[in-house]
Amino acid sequence: MCAGDITNFIDDSISYIRRVIEPKMPVVLVLGNHDFYGSSISGALERARRLVEGSQIHLLENETVTIGDCRFIGATLWTDFAVSVGEDEHIPPEERRVKAFELVPSRMKDFQ
Repeated sequence: MCAGDITNFIDDSISYIRRVIEPKMPVVLVLGNHDFYGSSISGALERARRLVEGSQIHLLENETVTIGDCRFIGATLWTDFAVSVGEDEHIPPEERRVKAFELVPSRMKDFQ
C-alpha cells in the first residue's frame, strides 16, 4: 500500500514504485496531494493511469481492488478549489482557496 506523496512528482513516484516495489509484490496506490502539483486533478489521474498501465500497480481513485483475501478501497479526497459549492459560486477560485485554508486551523484538531 503506497499512500501517495512518495515524491513531489507523480512520474518519479511511479517510476520508483515500478523499479523498487512492484517487482516484489502487487502495489495498491492512492495518490496524495503532492502528486497533483503542477496539474489538474483529472490531468494527474490520467497521467498516473497511463504510467501504471500493464503493471501490478493498482491505482485507486474511488475504486476497490481485492488482492488475495484483502479488499482495498481508495480515494484521495483531494479538493479542487476551482469547483464551487452552493453559496460560494460568485467567489473567484483563488479567494475560495484562501478562505478554505484560513478555516483549517479552527476546524481540524491537528492544528489545535
